[in-house]
Amino acid sequence: MSCLCRWALFRQCIDDIEVNVKSLRDGDPVSYKQSIGGAYYVSVTSGFYCIDIRKFYLPYGLRRDDGRQTDASGIGIATVRVE
Repeated sequence: MSCLCRWALFRQCIDDIEVNVKSLRDGDPVSYKQSIGGAYYVSVTSGFYCIDIRKFYLPYGLRRDDGRQTDASGIGIATVRVE
């Protein structure tokens, strides 16, 4: 999947992301995770005041059903402004 397709899928999630960030700021429990293709995910989760964009992958030889954690790399975008 091309980078432009992932960007388009990310842009389609913006409204859902904004709703979940608002809930997070209001103190409500949030557990939002959305695939944007190519093993990339966007997530907003209670306890972490950021929007995570990460690529998950399975190390060579590890099966998804092994019950072990997959590795992840990515960025976080802060959802609160520090003054």
